[in-house]
Amino acid sequence: MSSGKQFPRLGSAVVVIQGDSILLGVRGKEPNRGKWVLPGGKIHPFESITEAGRREILEETGLDVEIGGTLTVREIIDPPSEHRLIVFSSATPVGGQLRPSSDLDDVRFWHRWELGTADLSPVVADVLDELGWLDQEPLAA
Repeated sequence: MSSGKQFPRLGSAVVVIQGDSILLGVRGKEPNRGKWVLPGGKIHPFESITEAGRREILEETGLDVEIGGTLTVREIIDPPSEHRLIVFSSATPVGGQLRPSSDLDDVRFWHRWELGTADLSPVVADVLDELGWLDQEPLAA
């Protein structure tokens, strides 16, 4: 019983940080259509995690980034159709023009204190919580 897909699929997602803000995009297709996500996508054969991250950010957001280190990894298993391993890396913008493209309907930087209002995908909420991005309150005026 072969679906023609190889599992698990390997993906790269990127945590682009600019000051005290993080880049999120609205997913334009399933899974997670309409949710705010960390931009990324599949890693092609013989493509490094870093190369995939840079390529995906440029394709989806128009930004050129410098990829840092690996932050965390998530495994998503939902038989019989989904088994993904996603490597989350850090990055900083170094150029380009921010605009949604490819798989994203919208894209913007969110301040740390705004993230509690974002309709995040479950995996992204889990990753941002682990990285300490969801435990901040707005600054008092």
